Amino acid sequence: MTSAVDLTSGGYFLIKPKARDAWHPAHRVRDPIVSASGCMRDGILPDTEWFSNGDRAQLLATAARLGLTDAEVGHIQAWVEASCRGATTDKLRWPTVFASVEALRELVAAIGRVPAGFIAIGIALPRDLVPRMLSEPEKTKDTEVWGQLAAALPPAPGVELGWEVLGRETVEGHMNVLGFHSWLCNGMEEDAQRKFGITPNARGFIDIYEDAKRVAEYCDKIQPEPGVWLPWLITQYEIG
Repeated sequence: MTSAVDLTSGGYFLIKPKARDAWHPAHRVRDPIVSASGCMRDGILPDTEWFSNGDRAQLLATAARLGLTDAEVGHIQAWVEASCRGATTDKLRWPTVFASVEALRELVAAIGRVPAGFIAIGIALPRDLVPRMLSEPEKTKDTEVWGQLAAALPPAPGVELGWEVLGRETVEGHMNVLGFHSWLCNGMEEDAQRKFGITPNARGFIDIYEDAKRVAEYCDKIQPEPGVWLPWLITQYEIG
């Protein structure tokens, strides 16, 4: 089993988990689904529209859907702008990834409350797999998960939920900042059980690193979504 000292942080996320879809088997996939995948969440703070040059109409629609007030929208935008001023990345790896749990909690404090339904999670990758992620792309090395991995920081201690197989979506042959896909996005939990006898734990993750790595290697081979599929440790954190 890989220990915490062998891990590198991929960043921290403030997400709203998504209810399990009907096509996910209830005996294998928890409800709601907790994941770093963009397909497997109902919301994330912040996102690209929270920057001053974002789409205002999209921002207001997102805020209304998440139950945020006009004042809270202003607090979030002010925090995001201040945190990214001068291209600093010590708090926020543009656009969605916090560099630390403390930075995530700082945004929540700026909002004045934990938005309803949101939780804090972090992702971490075994050190020996980090070069695989950092091999691409050149143009985004300082942003998002790549910027966090390049900083070579150990993950903060928290409640380890288990391992999830995550891949990066690719566009025009290059890794892009479009977000993760989970193994659950394409029903890979069915393949994992049928081929390897591997099933998610009660929290919806794989318990054993070696099992997660085996599933990741399978996903990397068949490419259910184009990208680099790797086993990431998912950890949950207290927000306040």
